[in-house]
Amino acid sequence: MARFSGVELDAVGVIAETVRRCRAWASRLLLVYGLVFGPYLALYALGAFKASGIHGPNILVFLLSPLLDGVATAWLLDPGMTLGQALLKGLRLYPRLVATRLLKYLGIGMGMLALVIPGLLLGAWFSLSDPLIVVGRGGRDPFAPLFESRRLVRGHSEPVLLAMLPLILITQGGGLLPMVYGNVGQENADPEVWTHFFNIFVDWMYLAMTVMSVVLWERLGRDAEAPSPKRQKG
Repeated sequence: MARFSGVELDAVGVIAETVRRCRAWASRLLLVYGLVFGPYLALYALGAFKASGIHGPNILVFLLSPLLDGVATAWLLDPGMTLGQALLKGLRLYPRLVATRLLKYLGIGMGMLALVIPGLLLGAWFSLSDPLIVVGRGGRDPFAPLFESRRLVRGHSEPVLLAMLPLILITQGGGLLPMVYGNVGQENADPEVWTHFFNIFVDWMYLAMTVMSVVLWERLGRDAEAPSPKRQKG
């Protein structure tokens, strides 16, 4: 029996709470997004990425996303923080957030190649990695938040996956739209421009997924037994 099998988790309830939190926190999420991604958007508007095509913006978005999610997670978990405090915490945790995210995406990518389902399951199992890092239960090992997230989700993989599935489909579909529409549907379309605008849309869907990870953390992890010192080391 899973350690947290007694926790009731309903996918529809998680989705509804995520939508409620996104609405209630819309102004704060917009503020965080503007703070982290504002310089990137300004540089793009000035044509700084013209020479790099679609690759420069994509790389920069990938590097900024862990900071965005770290700051948003910190502020959602502790609404009493100021934006400055949340930003400082996100910056302090940035190396851990990046390292764990690289491992997370590598595992999910390999799982997606293995007939998709394993990748979706890994996405559900690793969904609490950012909150774990932010609350200080991630340890220094970049693998530790992934293993601890898997431990917390154990016994709830199905509802977690079902709750995340709509956002997964939207983000993955949104990632393909620039190629399909910009390169195929419009003869004279600029793929760089379309990629940029769709990236903004996808960024917000990933930010909604960050909100959902906080909702899941509050249900599965906040009151859970902390791991033993031995587990934290490894």
